Amino acid sequence: MRTFYTLAYPVITVADRQFLDVFRSTHDQDRARRVAPHFTLLFGCNALTEPDYLQHVQTAARASTALRFCCRYAMLGADDEDDTAYVFLVPDEGWSGLSLLHDRLYADAMAPRLRLDLPFVPHITIGSLKDRVAAKQLCDELNATGICIEGMVNVLSVVAREGSALKHIASYPLQVPATATAIDLSFASAHATDFEALLALRIAAMRESLERIGRFDPVRARDRFAGGFAPEHTRHILVNGERVGFVVVKPQQDALLIDHLYIAPGAQGQGIGAAVLLEVFAQADAAALPVRVGALRDSASNRFYVRHGFELVERAEFDNYYLRPART
Repeated sequence: MRTFYTLAYPVITVADRQFLDVFRSTHDQDRARRVAPHFTLLFGCNALTEPDYLQHVQTAARASTALRFCCRYAMLGADDEDDTAYVFLVPDEGWSGLSLLHDRLYADAMAPRLRLDLPFVPHITIGSLKDRVAAKQLCDELNATGICIEGMVNVLSVVAREGSALKHIASYPLQVPATATAIDLSFASAHATDFEALLALRIAAMRESLERIGRFDPVRARDRFAGGFAPEHTRHILVNGERVGFVVVKPQQDALLIDHLYIAPGAQGQGIGAAVLLEVFAQADAAALPVRVGALRDSASNRFYVRHGFELVERAEFDNYYLRPART
């Protein structure tokens, strides 16, 4: 029977990911080659069948909400297997949320496998050394620079150990936080006659970002929107029955493309966009497809997409292009 682990790969900025990759390639080379930066929430288990293990993790994910975290402290870590010293990044914000998620995962069928002699410390391992003094020095250097890695945990990933490698088995999204699920969110099909209303909403949502880079032009905005307008792929976003935005998802041969996602300025910051993304992700995951999206450079939407698992794949003159890999 294979040994399974449940990991949470944090959604962080490209700059923070690059920093961690460079640090780990120097101070934790073996682990860096095998697995991306992560929080381990369920440690190695070979006592359950694969279907039972996956069902257990899926049930926990459905009962848990996505959470924000911020790691501002590098801590000297150890384990009970050998004398290896570790460099842990531990969160101050998100500690309790990650700990509660760990507790939920170690309930029911996994309860007998919880190590009560080892208190759980949520962490991202970024260093592995034989010299404890050297490991402590690395921690001190990181803390002296004011380390700050912040992001989101919104998916549980199950992996299996196969020899020295880890194989991805399944991913289960966490639920949208209560601030987003408390709203009455629904969708309605758009029609060709909705063009003017949707154009006005798009202009209102983008105006500030376009003005900031000197590219606000209502005529050009109309022409660009008209050129790709596809009502058959467009849905109104409704809250309490009122339109607050719209989303356009176009099927491509090998992906889903979020061609437009706009929330009216007065409705932003309420978790509506995140809830819409979960709907798109569910559609993509059911078909094992990646999701593509573009964002105006220097707009807040770049941070929004990175927080929700998109990876930057191309920079153009005015836009950035992102990809959320397929989940199996």
